[in-house]
Amino acid sequence: MSAEATLDSMERLDQDMAAKHMMGFWRWNEVIAPHPVTTVQAHLWRWNDVYQHLVRAADLVDSERAERRAALLTNPGLNGQYTTHTIHASLQHLKPHEHVSAHRHTFAALRFILRGRGGYTTVQGQRCEMEAGDLILTPQLTWHDHSNDGDDPVVWLDEHDLPPVMALQQFAQDSYGQFQQPVQTTSRGSVACSGWSNQSIGRTPLSCITAGETPSRRCCHWPRSRLPLIRLTGSCSSSATP
Repeated sequence: MSAEATLDSMERLDQDMAAKHMMGFWRWNEVIAPHPVTTVQAHLWRWNDVYQHLVRAADLVDSERAERRAALLTNPGLNGQYTTHTIHASLQHLKPHEHVSAHRHTFAALRFILRGRGGYTTVQGQRCEMEAGDLILTPQLTWHDHSNDGDDPVVWLDEHDLPPVMALQQFAQDSYGQFQQPVQTTSRGSVACSGWSNQSIGRTPLSCITAGETPSRRCCHWPRSRLPLIRLTGSCSSSATP
């Protein structure tokens, strides 16, 4: 069989398979790159730029127009969708004496508080108070709502695992049924941030722990986290070998 006849036969085979939504593995190498390829680009979002837009949005965007007043950080290499292929980040602004409704969704979230006092997020009945430096975790499918009882705006950084959830076609969200969920416990009385030592390896990992069974590991307050971090630094320094 001539080379030309073989090529024609392979072309017809590829065409016939494509018509049935198939592809020969012998074509797979043509789409495999020898190294990882990504369209994500390095990008810097400056605080002054972000905050100015959040202040403008506070005057222009109300809760009827958007359930959450958030500025999405969109990577220039991802056509305005996500921050990276795996992380969806945004900054959220809550005006004084403002409340947003309770909902839940299939993606998880963490919230790093940047500015303000008097705000709190209620996660599955636990009121997690917000101050700059605090970290609040919202596991997937936990009810949560945000409130600001203070006289100053509260701003925080949201990070979600939305891109992989969307890629797996598992996104879903629903409302609580009431505007806010009832508060069953607070973060101040039950949760502390501390660490435990593993002297065999000379490291002190951090964790948010609670004295009770539930809820746990949802709120890390910066004043309680600072001392364990200092201890961690000292532990790592003392265990380092020259």
